Amino acid sequence: MTHHVRLTSRAHLDLRQQTNYLLTAAPVSAVKFSVAVHRTIDVLRSNPERGNIAEFESPRLAEFRWMSIVGFPNYILWYRLLGMEVEVVRLLHAAQDAETELD
Repeated sequence: MTHHVRLTSRAHLDLRQQTNYLLTAAPVSAVKFSVAVHRTIDVLRSNPERGNIAEFESPRLAEFRWMSIVGFPNYILWYRLLGMEVEVVRLLHAAQDAETELD
């Protein structure tokens, strides 16, 4: 069963910012990163339960799941399941405080 995947405006902005950063630091990696994000989204489309369940102190964040970007383990795609839709909420670097960024 295939799920619809929707990126929030904030997730689109995160993707643009991360890609732009990589373009200045390592242009070849930026292209690979963009492809890897889309591959990760394809994985979620077919198997959204594959991601890890987030463990936050805040009960408001209990519904979040996360998955590392394939080939870029320091970049995390944060999402939640809404019926047959996967809502990608943020795309963060592992060094960022996800609980603060998602709240």
